[in-house]
Amino acid sequence: MPLTSRKQTRASFKIIINNHNISPEDNLKCLGVLLDNKLSWKLHVQKVKTQLSRAYGVLAKLKHYTTLPVLKVVYNSLFYPYLNYSILNSGRAPNATIQPLITLQNKAIKITNPTNTGSLEEHFQHLNMLCSPKLYSFPVGKFMPSYHNKLLPNHTDEYCIPFSSIHYHSTILATSKNLFLPRVNSSSGKFSLKFISQKYRHKHQTILNF
Repeated sequence: MPLTSRKQTRASFKIIINNHNISPEDNLKCLGVLLDNKLSWKLHVQKVKTQLSRAYGVLAKLKHYTTLPVLKVVYNSLFYPYLNYSILNSGRAPNATIQPLITLQNKAIKITNPTNTGSLEEHFQHLNMLCSPKLYSFPVGKFMPSYHNKLLPNHTDEYCIPFSSIHYHSTILATSKNLFLPRVNSSSGKFSLKFISQKYRHKHQTILNF
């Protein structure tokens, strides 16, 4: 599967192994993650949306016949695993791409906790669950302290770059040694996530439970 940017067309070339022509593919599945040749995550999100829709249908039917603890078990068994799988990768997709998953989770949370009439945030707090954006920021928050302190395997050394290496103005950010950015840009041309390892950990200590 030749990879291209979102604005480029696929290059035309042939790959021949043992006199067999290898036909190019537009998408492939790797460890349960559906990838397209532009790495847009749209196919993967559509696949997950289908799986979540089925789980949501089960919750919608069960809410009339069972209790909150049972609904939470069903949510954690049929809904949460699909939403959380490979979240460190798919969570970096543009908001417009993953919005269908966020919408489905919000609906599932309200069904799981039908007696709560408060805000959506109160639903998550009452169930002691994380919304979709925090499902992504939580593992990032666990990853970055280990990355910053060089506790990870060597092949992760090139995942991020210090913010100070690309920001040359005389500001607090330019001199910070705790601010990192990913090496891959988002479709908008801006970095798709930014995080502070040590400061992030202390600021969100109650959320990340370090």
